[in-house]
Amino acid sequence: MKFLRNLVYAFSATIEHELSLKHKYELEKIEAQTKAQAKAARENRDVNLEQLKLHEEELRKTSIEKIRTAGELIGSGLQDFISDPKKITAAVGGLTALAVGWFAAKHSTGVVARYTEARLGKPSLIRETSRVTPLETLKHPIKTAQMVFRKKHDPLKGVVLSPALERRLRDIAITTANTRRNNGLFRNVMFYGPPGTGKTLFAKSLAQHSGLDYAILTGGDVAPMGRDGVSAIHKVFDWANSSRKGLVIFIDEADAFLQKRSKGTMSEDTRAALNAFLYRTGEQSRRCMLIVASNQPEQFDWAVNDRLDQLVEFALPGRDERERILLQYFDQHIATPATSGSRSQRLKLAEFDWVKKCAEIADITEGLSGRELSKLVIGWQASAYASEDGMLTSAMIDANTEDAIRQHKHKMEWLEEEQIKARDQKARTTLPGRIENCRLFGFANSWRGSRDSEDRMDYDVIANQPVVIDNGSGVIKAGIAGQQQPSVKFANFVGRPKHLRVMAGALEGDVFIGPKAEEYRGLLSLKYPMEHGIVTDWNDMEKVWQYIYSQEQLNTFPNEHPVLLTEAPLNPMKHKEKTAEIFFESLNAPALYIQMQAVLALYSTGRTTGVVLDAGDGVTHVVPIFEGFAMQHGIERMDLAGRDVTRFLRLLLRKEGVVLHRSSEFEIVREIKEKECYLSTNPNKDENSTMENESPYILPDGTSILLGACRFRAPEILFKPELIGEEWAGIPQLVHNAIQKCDMDLRKTLYANIVLSGGTTMMASFGDKLIAEMRRIAPPENKIRISAPQERLYSTWIGGSILASLDTFRKMWVSKKEYDEAGKSVIRKKFF
Repeated sequence: MKFLRNLVYAFSATIEHELSLKHKYELEKIEAQTKAQAKAARENRDVNLEQLKLHEEELRKTSIEKIRTAGELIGSGLQDFISDPKKITAAVGGLTALAVGWFAAKHSTGVVARYTEARLGKPSLIRETSRVTPLETLKHPIKTAQMVFRKKHDPLKGVVLSPALERRLRDIAITTANTRRNNGLFRNVMFYGPPGTGKTLFAKSLAQHSGLDYAILTGGDVAPMGRDGVSAIHKVFDWANSSRKGLVIFIDEADAFLQKRSKGTMSEDTRAALNAFLYRTGEQSRRCMLIVASNQPEQFDWAVNDRLDQLVEFALPGRDERERILLQYFDQHIATPATSGSRSQRLKLAEFDWVKKCAEIADITEGLSGRELSKLVIGWQASAYASEDGMLTSAMIDANTEDAIRQHKHKMEWLEEEQIKARDQKARTTLPGRIENCRLFGFANSWRGSRDSEDRMDYDVIANQPVVIDNGSGVIKAGIAGQQQPSVKFANFVGRPKHLRVMAGALEGDVFIGPKAEEYRGLLSLKYPMEHGIVTDWNDMEKVWQYIYSQEQLNTFPNEHPVLLTEAPLNPMKHKEKTAEIFFESLNAPALYIQMQAVLALYSTGRTTGVVLDAGDGVTHVVPIFEGFAMQHGIERMDLAGRDVTRFLRLLLRKEGVVLHRSSEFEIVREIKEKECYLSTNPNKDENSTMENESPYILPDGTSILLGACRFRAPEILFKPELIGEEWAGIPQLVHNAIQKCDMDLRKTLYANIVLSGGTTMMASFGDKLIAEMRRIAPPENKIRISAPQERLYSTWIGGSILASLDTFRKMWVSKKEYDEAGKSVIRKKFF
């Protein structure tokens, strides 16, 4: 067994050795074959390279031979050409003919194209048109095909307007379509209203719905054309009349060249362009419909207005319209792109109720136009694109909206500043003539006939500038006529010491008026000589008037200047008689005129027609005025004003533990009112947030108090007198009642010319609350426009300064000589 085992081991070792030798042999064989193949490849490569070199050398030699042959041929040919003059002449002539032919073909094509475009293409004034022209067809064939085969759609598609305006515009669209279908005469229309309210958008939709083409031009492009403006106007109408389908001519900013010809700033070229326009629009057309748009329709020449058949006002969107606009643009620019499912779409929408968010934004964006709202939504989209993840959140919308509202307010402030400058310039240049020509002066001049007041007064006295005194219940404003602002301003109260004087050299005097009374008010018992616009203490009132002429104030004598004195409307005649008695008998004034405060406030704004809301310290009154005439039957008066607000504020402070009952402390309450009080447009909301928004106020003694709801509760009595048990109607209702008492033809003008005057109207948010309340109670077809001049604290005095500066106003005075002759009867006769 052991032998067999050894034999097996030996046999196995032999087999393994043979296998290893065989494997080694195979490896050596493979290596040898590989080396042989590599050697053969190297040899073949060298052979191939050598063959390539030989082939390239042959090609090079062949090319050189060809070049030499061609050069010899060209050289010999050129030598023959140069030596033969006939060949040179023929070649030059041929090249010249070729160049001339190419140049002529090119430029003749351009001339033909320009000629065709001039006859069939759009005129230079047209900025945009849907009418197909040859050049537009060549430039934009696809767009042209789409315009040719477009389908009619709803004329109000994509246009969000108030329901009443939508109904009216839909009627216009139906009328226009039927007019074209029956080959009738088109009606010319004016669209007027603020920018961005949909005027241009609807004009395009109207044309498409009616089967007409449209052409848009801008009035501002006419004036720069100079003399060429006339021919450009004619070309537009010639081109429009050649339209087979009919054309809507939309002139934006039309007042730029269709303004009144009576304006001194109108150039002769613009006047000629206006005349050309009037000539071409003298009769209605079957070929073209005219739509003019303007933000200032009152600037149009009367002949232009005569050619317009319909006037359509595009007002700023209301709350519901703003919500619809926001929803429409949100869906278009944000919701649809965010949910399109495209992988490349970066815009994403966070989880929030965007329908509710649009409704909230609509509540706080009053005054924004449709264009501004569309830009607002696009701004939301831009905020999302600017973020890292492209996610639009509710907080981003709020921040963007606040910024947009802030920018809108800045724009409105800039616009108001420009309007104030324009109004002031207008008042300085045109108001004197307007006042002299208004009905008030016409009536006065006819009443006086040929009587000349200068014959009844000393010339040296009448030549002096009058003194203008705005006799307010709370503040006296006085100065010399012709000044920009009153030079004398002080509180209309009289102070008397309330303590016994025990030291020599102490405060001297028994009566203190003006700055002295304000300075020492803590030692004085203060008393107002006027309550609710009526003098209650004539002795104190006379002392105040004497103080106006003192060395500390005007530094003049009362017998050297005529006096224009203001008073509230509907004051009793006895009040005027007593005033005249003091000025003529005590102060020895040479002449006197008493004028209603509201009329003067209107003059200061450059108007002679409007309705004035004058809210001062003692009385609130609303006076409708037409051509300088106060319509007595329409005057509304409320003996509730700023001083009553101060009293109610003192009561509210007492309920909060702040007791200010002394007469001098009443002035502290007045200062709190002027600095901290405001009108709330949403009292319920402010009531809920009062605890969070209390405002600290530092009293003169350094004590700090917290002011809460009393800041808006106190002035609320002006709008709701029932809060203090009074039965007045409230300011908005007073304005509405005054306008409704006037003739129906004047109401629209009066609603659009409400002028604020008096210190109480300076209270924060007064205008915002008033316009909101007026829109609620006024007829919806009337546009509410409120003018709140920055200088309305002095507007009555400024109007008096303008009026008293006029030479023709001297006929209105009541002279001292007339008073001495006729007594108080002359007052009743002239100041009825």
